[in-house]
Amino acid sequence: MPDWLREAPQPGDLTDELTADERRALEDAQRAERTTRAAARAREIAGRLNPEQQRAVTTTEGPLLILAGAGSGKTRVLAHRIAYLVGVKDVRPWSVLAVTFTNRAAGELRERIISLVGEPGRDVQAGTFHSLCARVLRRDGEAIGIDRRFVVYDTEDQTSLMKQLLREEDLPLTGEFRPSAVLGAISRAKNEMLDAAFLRENAVNLHERTVARLAVRYEERLRKVGALDFDDLLLKAVDLFDRAPDVLARYQDRWRYLHVDEYQDTNRPQYLWIRALAAKHRNLAVVGDDDQSIYRWRGADIRNILDFERDYPDATVVKLERNYRSTQLILDAAHAVVSRNTERTDKKLWRRQDPALRGVQRGGGGRVDRPPGRRPGRRARLGPHSPRRRRRRRDAPRSRHRRHVPDERSVPGDRGIVPPLRDPLPARRRDAVLQPARGQGRAGLSAGPPERRGQRQLRADRQRPGAGDRGEDDRGDPRRVAPRRDHDVGGDRRCRPRGSRGAHSVGSGQGSAC
Repeated sequence: MPDWLREAPQPGDLTDELTADERRALEDAQRAERTTRAAARAREIAGRLNPEQQRAVTTTEGPLLILAGAGSGKTRVLAHRIAYLVGVKDVRPWSVLAVTFTNRAAGELRERIISLVGEPGRDVQAGTFHSLCARVLRRDGEAIGIDRRFVVYDTEDQTSLMKQLLREEDLPLTGEFRPSAVLGAISRAKNEMLDAAFLRENAVNLHERTVARLAVRYEERLRKVGALDFDDLLLKAVDLFDRAPDVLARYQDRWRYLHVDEYQDTNRPQYLWIRALAAKHRNLAVVGDDDQSIYRWRGADIRNILDFERDYPDATVVKLERNYRSTQLILDAAHAVVSRNTERTDKKLWRRQDPALRGVQRGGGGRVDRPPGRRPGRRARLGPHSPRRRRRRRDAPRSRHRRHVPDERSVPGDRGIVPPLRDPLPARRRDAVLQPARGQGRAGLSAGPPERRGQRQLRADRQRPGAGDRGEDDRGDPRRVAPRRDHDVGGDRRCRPRGSRGAHSVGSGQGSAC
């Protein structure tokens, strides 16, 4: 918790014994103390932000559009802006609303706020569109006929219900009428604020008429069981604010400062719900990047962020163009691609080099960050006992350690050890080339694959004098037996006469075989 939160506020107890001048002087001193404390809080919250981030944080009144590129610290700006409202401007935490698209993002934002302002940050309302709309409907949904105990159908529940309807309609569960395809068509219609009756009236072919009929039955079944799907949560919340002005006024007075993250991904119901809440106090801060709008297939409308200045002519626009994630080379390449979009705001990300790093100029104006002490354009020399050389020796083939390779040696030089001269042939191919082929002498070459150790020993035994007298190819000869091994004769390498007991007979002629 920051130090300034541990300081209890000074109560303005003024005794009756004080004169008017003394009372006025005491009030001025307390006011000056509060001003000094607020200035210290402002320095603590916004002191570590760059100028554009500070401008976004300290602009607390009126509509605000924050165009935050990738890696520019938009979550940090949102958290610090809410902390600035609570800690410096003395805004009540429960009057601040922060809307995100995922529960994870909402949880991360809430944790950052708590780390900045302490326990008061827990009273800040942060959540997703669907969770906030569900909370509003459970509390005030009866004004438009929605039971507080309604059930929310998730994707699995929707799929099960649609499968049941398809079976009742005697339609296949695959192809163009598969459950996911029909539910997708219904969801797209809801994102455009179109109901099932509109689909039925404007269907022009058999497929559209079938989908419209399934949509009508789908809505009837949801009403029968008292359930809402995710799209209905948004539609019913917009309908509630439209048909119950007193409910809208109560939430407008409660949530005076609104924050919306990823504004470029909002659809029309979300846009209308936020606009209704901000209509009274107009303290709306939206954060987004039109270059990152990729959810058009899910109903996102990029016009919401592009037309923000048209909806709020007095809006303040802050561009967060300093990037903290990528190098300038990557940023330039990305800008060369997205700058060709016709519907986008003019902005270009850039990266300021860290003073602790040194860079080298590359083609195209990019800079590559490099730790100090390394000269640009030079590879680091490896010592003989460096960890990288140890890994190279460890990962080298074992055959290089079992035999001496005369062309791999380390030559001492004036700057340490010169890297060894590598054989242009890999170790396995060199083994295959240098080993003699069957029926050839030591100078013979073999282009086949390398042989195992047992195969080389077998070939060597066959090439002993007298072992290959029958010709080069004796496959299928019934007189052929296994060649003599050292262990067959008890380790005795001396020649024995043919036909002697215990010796292997390899022919019927006289003489000896070794």
